[in-house]
Amino acid sequence: MDRRFLTVLGVSLLFALVISSVFYQMTSHASGPKKVEQTDLRDIVVAAKPIGIGVTVKNTDVKIGKIPASAFPKGAFSKVEEVIDRPVTSAILVEEPVLEGRLAARGSGMGISP
Repeated sequence: MDRRFLTVLGVSLLFALVISSVFYQMTSHASGPKKVEQTDLRDIVVAAKPIGIGVTVKNTDVKIGKIPASAFPKGAFSKVEEVIDRPVTSAILVEEPVLEGRLAARGSGMGISP
């Protein structure tokens, strides 16, 4: 091979190595997980097990979880007592927040029309 070609190839590989290592260092430090302080956490009611449509929520179906206050969803509950004895209108999965839109009013039966 030509000596000039090998020199250009070597310089190009060295340049690519330097640029990629600088880029890696910049992105690995900048995208680290942000730690949430304990004071920023808020209680949220989540499903302890899958809850099907038409089931009335019992105390054993839900539990309290923690979530950052900035991520608290609209319509979520922070006390278990607020969701007890309310029928479910849309299936709720394990560890999923219990939202107002997925529950019918207390005492409304199954909460869905036939």
